Amino acid sequence: MNIKTIVSNRIIIYLTSRYLTYGLQFLTSILIAAKLGPYYMGVWGFILLILNYFQQINFGIGNSFNVLFVHNKGDKLKQEKIVYNALFLTLLLCVCATSTFFLYSRIERGGTLDKYGIEIYVLWICVIAVLQYIQSFLINLFRVLNKLLLVAISQSLVILLQFIAVFISSGETLIYLLLLGYVLGITVIVFLALANK
Repeated sequence: MNIKTIVSNRIIIYLTSRYLTYGLQFLTSILIAAKLGPYYMGVWGFILLILNYFQQINFGIGNSFNVLFVHNKGDKLKQEKIVYNALFLTLLLCVCATSTFFLYSRIERGGTLDKYGIEIYVLWICVIAVLQYIQSFLINLFRVLNKLLLVAISQSLVILLQFIAVFISSGETLIYLLLLGYVLGITVIVFLALANK
């Protein structure tokens, strides 16, 4: 196997991009901790915890989609229906999960969210959660369609934007820039998906 074959192999390029992204994510996390300081790092950590909970509440839609799509490899019509059903369920999940969290944040005034300084970020959290659900669906779709470059971009863009944000600001302003990095990064991914459908 020669070097040209290795360099042109999409899987090797994808794996290399993943490890570079993990390294950049580790470095970015350290820089974020240094730039935010103890208080704002606690706020950022709590925001990430909530976003992580949103990602855990996925009802296995992505896994089911992968299995059904691959099992119906020869039937394009059925695959198309599977894509639309998975997208519909993802959007339904977006509405149910984020509206529940938003209503909880309105009812629970003066509670945990206020105590940890998260109340002002609730709308950001809801928007990012919706975008992450859509991103997760798109990554699954890109994977089964063997569009590994789009998968690599999807998994790297937000981290790259957050890395840039660390050099622009600190403290509370940095939290807003990190949140904006999520929104911009995932929005670009959605546009890329629409352009490559």
